[in-house]
Order: sequence, then structure tokens, then C-alpha cells
Amino acid sequence: MLKALLIDDEKNARTALRKMLEQFCPEVTVIGEAQTAVEGIRLIRQEEPDLLFLDVEMPGGTGFDLLEILDEKRFTTIFTTAHEQYTLPALRSGAVDYLLKPISLDELRAAIKRAFAVKEKYKGTWKEDLRVSISNSDGTSFVSETDIVCIEGDGRYSRFYLTDGKEHVVSKNLGELETELSHAKFFRVHKSWLVNCGHVMRISSGDGGFAVLSNGKEIEISRRKKAEFMQMMEE
Repeated sequence: MLKALLIDDEKNARTALRKMLEQFCPEVTVIGEAQTAVEGIRLIRQEEPDLLFLDVEMPGGTGFDLLEILDEKRFTTIFTTAHEQYTLPALRSGAVDYLLKPISLDELRAAIKRAFAVKEKYKGTWKEDLRVSISNSDGTSFVSETDIVCIEGDGRYSRFYLTDGKEHVVSKNLGELETELSHAKFFRVHKSWLVNCGHVMRISSGDGGFAVLSNGKEIEISRRKKAEFMQMMEE
């Protein structure tokens, strides 16, 4: 299932596309509509869609302006426009397709198929790129999960080791953080360590052995955890 937003200043165009999707493309659910780029940005941040059907020319900003303003794009884009001259810029922007109005059903279905393929290809990447809030006495920092190399537990506290060499201590135990990061590829290799599998460079042989991380740390692997850890690393 793909959650879609329709962003187009022409109400008739949005209505026609919505009807086509509802009648012929049940795998797509329209979760909202916008008629300007500004309204579209607000809706994207609010609804977190999988797919945008995006017009190019709109009052107050183009579809290209909208994509440029958004830092993180965890969605695919299909441009829908009456203007053929924007085809190359649209594809350069990362759009999966470019549909000329009036939209052909066959072309719409083909574009949706491509959107599904892109979502499947990048879903792990998008998930790993979520941000984590790290709060301590100095305030709250927001870091990408991919920037967390490992986390060391010490009783009621935990220490984050980041790719830039910085360390942050938070008042959460490792068990809490393990639960919070259960959707991502973090693994508790030892009672005191949670590692980001994306930063594991090498695993030494032996009953337990060590995980060598991208920051040079060697983390001991619990003997009873090694088989499960190896399986996760191979996924």
C-alpha cells in the first residue's frame, strides 16, 4: 500500500486523478490534497506520505521549489503536468516518472509500479535515516541513527558514540534504548553494548569474539548472542 498526496493547483485535475486511483489503483490510498507548494510542504510534514503526485506550475512556487525546500525525502515523486518541457528537470530531481495531462491509465499504472519498486529498494535506508533525540543536562541533540556507531550502558546511564567522534551521556539504561531502536539494525552484542550493524567492519572468530567497528572500537560479543548477531549481519 502506498499513501499518496495530490499537490496541484487545478481542482479538476486533482479530482480526476483521485477518481482514477480509487477506481483502478486500489494499492494507492489518497491521504490528502494541496493546491500550492507551501500547503504541500505542510501536508508532507504532517502526513508523511509514501508518494507525491506533484504538479510543476503552481501559485507561490513550483513543484521543484517544494522538493528543494524539503531536506529529507522519504517519499517518491510522480510529476503530473501539461507542460512537456519539464520532463528532463523532473527526472533529474529524482522523480520516478513524469505524466502528461490528461493522464493515461496505462502510464499511471506503470508509474505506480515504479514507485513501488523504489519504495522496496530504499525502505531500509529510509528507516535507518530516522532521527534520535539525545537529551542531557546540556539540552537536546538530534542525530541520525546512521551517525550512531554504538552505545555503551553503565547502570542507569548510557553513552552514545557518534561518527564525528563526539560522545553523549544520557540518563537512560541500555534496555530502554534497545527497545527504542528495535526497528533499526542495532544489536545488543553484550550486556553493556548496543552496536549499529551498519558500522561493523569485521567480526573476529572464536566462541564469542569481538566486533570491530568503524570508529576502531573492539566490542566483546557474548557467546550466547553470536549466532543471532551473525544472522542479523547477513540479512
